[in-house]
Amino acid sequence: ITHYLRIIGRGYLHTMLGATIRSISTSHQSYEVDPNRPDAKKSNSNKVKKLVKSFLQVLRCGCSVS
Repeated sequence: ITHYLRIIGRGYLHTMLGATIRSISTSHQSYEVDPNRPDAKKSNSNKVKKLVKSFLQVLRCGCSVS
């Protein structure tokens, strides 16, 4: 059962979040939240929060967002 759920879950996450993750990985934006870099910390933490919210929205509604 565990193996089956991994296979199904992988496909589901790939379908739901694949486009978003690809766009993040190909963008040249920084998402680093380093407490030793206060200049980037606030800006990047806001970007990360927006990403997390979009991931959760996709997973809640069951629709992929590109």
